[in-house]
Amino acid sequence: DLLGLKDAEHSMKLHAGVSRNGETFLTDRFSKGPQYVSNVVGWSEEPTLGSYNGFSAIGRPYNDAWIGYDLKRPYSDNLELSLENSFFDNRLSSYLTYYVRDNKNQLFKTPVPLEYGYSYSYTSGMQIQTSGLELDLQASIFKKSDFQWNTGINASYQSNKLIKLPNGHDHIIVDNRKLQ
Repeated sequence: DLLGLKDAEHSMKLHAGVSRNGETFLTDRFSKGPQYVSNVVGWSEEPTLGSYNGFSAIGRPYNDAWIGYDLKRPYSDNLELSLENSFFDNRLSSYLTYYVRDNKNQLFKTPVPLEYGYSYSYTSGMQIQTSGLELDLQASIFKKSDFQWNTGINASYQSNKLIKLPNGHDHIIVDNRKLQ
């Protein structure tokens, strides 16, 4: 009995999880309300503070973006279902997981006409759904008191889908890419 298989013991577990996670903005400039953002002058971590090499700047070119009114905090709704199986006294096991993550109120740099004096307007309201399936197989090939040989393989599939664009747009063209 090289493998030590005496009992064909089997176990199965089902796991489920649901959550809502709040997300923070990348910088605090989004929580300060309406403002222009410059990519030419300003601190790298806080582009709304006007300076040039540490010296105060009276004016700055507002050429990058406008941070608009009523930006909503992004959040995500998550669902995960897992099935865990083990066979032959835990010598062979499998894990199958399905997950869905809905990212809602995501910030998006919406292109605006050049006449506005800046290139983009930050708006919230984009929704992206990520879903996937993962399979993990593990096997204990050889198991003795002084030596073990375990091996495993993992396969996964993931899909990302744009559900909603900000401000009710059905499509937005950014550079040479069309989002719809």
